[in-house]
Amino acid sequence: MNSVLNIKEIAIAIVADSFNPLLLTADFLKYGGIIPADWELSRQPVLSAMASQVVFQSGVSILAQANRLLFVEALVATDPKEVTLATIAQKYTHALPQANYQAVGINFTGFANLMGDTVHHYLTNTLLAPGPWHSFGETAPRATFRLSYTLKQAQLNLDIAEVNWQISEREEQPAILFAANFDHLLQSSTPSGRLQELNQAIDRWPTYLETYHNLVNSRFLQPERAVSPV
Repeated sequence: MNSVLNIKEIAIAIVADSFNPLLLTADFLKYGGIIPADWELSRQPVLSAMASQVVFQSGVSILAQANRLLFVEALVATDPKEVTLATIAQKYTHALPQANYQAVGINFTGFANLMGDTVHHYLTNTLLAPGPWHSFGETAPRATFRLSYTLKQAQLNLDIAEVNWQISEREEQPAILFAANFDHLLQSSTPSGRLQELNQAIDRWPTYLETYHNLVNSRFLQPERAVSPV
């Protein structure tokens, strides 16, 4: 196979015992210095005691639920220095230092764009061994599975699936989804210690991005160029 990974999104998921979703407003974010003052909403925010969400024209969205914060940014910029999500997530958690933070996940979503039946054949005959399981049901089976890797500083879960990748409003193409989750359970016994661990994990996102990129490109899409993991 000769393809490359197109990375489309970064997300940071933060778990705590309790958040107040009603705190998540554009005013709270701007006046607290969490986001730039000139950012504009791309649609009407959602605000409720169950869940709140704000979406900005910059491509950043923030979701708050009772026990989870989710920060998402579309990777339209190729230069990692232009990604703002990590700083926003850290400023948000610093504004709520007493939250009982439990875990943080650094997540990436990307696609490998192939042609036609190559996607299905690659998943079911290259990544998975051919066998009688192929010939069951009315149509060929679609493959979706997870691989878990233990790294020095995180658990990496890699979800792989056959999907239709929407490349424009009117056009879709068969593709392989590679979704990575670098999962951290916070170990400190104090809130300040867990906050420090959380921010250290977020600081490592460029390293995780490189690890994800190298893993998929060199071990799955272009195995002849395999490199050692970070």
